[in-house]
Amino acid sequence: LSRDTGPLAHVMNLNFENEVGAHSGSGTNVNVGWKTKYRYQDYLDPGVEIFADFGKVIGPVAAGAKKYQMGPVFSGAVTKNVKYELGVLFGMSPAAPDARLKGMLTYGF
Repeated sequence: LSRDTGPLAHVMNLNFENEVGAHSGSGTNVNVGWKTKYRYQDYLDPGVEIFADFGKVIGPVAAGAKKYQMGPVFSGAVTKNVKYELGVLFGMSPAAPDARLKGMLTYGF
């Protein structure tokens, strides 16, 4: 889901994960990602990202498996076809890692 409000762009991703196959685990994981960025220039869009991993919500539920992370993210275009995204997400719950670096480089054709 996405929505623009003036110079701000908001994106939400809702994911359901379920393993399949002979050696798969049981249960369904659910996680949500939210990103809001300010459209400053083509080469730089500062923003903030929130990620919530609720763990298994259907099937056997592991206690304390919820992970919440939040932090600054910078994205933009290097050229017309090359885009980047860099950020760091800090753990906001005991089960989450203290910090996670995030980097993505994409090439469109």
